Amino acid sequence: MFDLILGFVIHPLTYITPLTEHLHNWVYLILFIWIFLETAFIVFSFLPGQSVLFLTGTIASAANSRLNIFILTITFIIAGY
Repeated sequence: MFDLILGFVIHPLTYITPLTEHLHNWVYLILFIWIFLETAFIVFSFLPGQSVLFLTGTIASAANSRLNIFILTITFIIAGY
């Protein structure tokens, strides 16, 4: 269990990239809801918005990622507007 947590902290992309591939297009909806809640409601201001933006950009730039950076950009712009 400790090895799993340590591996996630040291190499998060090796765990998150397969998760995004497993969720397919649902990941865009999840990210939209995440950013929308973080920007629209004061109650959800504890959600890490900027960290999610940087992390998903990093995942999209990985060679084996199926995330499209243009769809992510449009999703985040619409969610933040």
